[in-house]
Amino acid sequence: MSAHVVTSLGSVARPLGSLAAALGRWPESRALFAEALEHAQTLRSPVLRALGELDQARALRAHPRAGERREAERLLESVEKASLSLELSALLARARALR
Repeated sequence: MSAHVVTSLGSVARPLGSLAAALGRWPESRALFAEALEHAQTLRSPVLRALGELDQARALRAHPRAGERREAERLLESVEKASLSLELSALLARARALR
């Protein structure tokens, strides 16, 4: 009997979204994070969704517009809720460290 294990670290769009944000390419960053979150939804993975939201929140904290920085706070709230629900203490700590 053999078993196959498949793992996924999520969409490559997630780190590319962070890179685009670091380069100040905000529209591209938003599109890439949307793609990563859609991928997480397709996989039905709340963990990948929370990781994507955390990375997007981190990126948006550096955004020049206040409205986008407020969006980061909303995303952090979502990550905290998911972390508590999924009992992911390390992810919860990462989200709270960004506050």
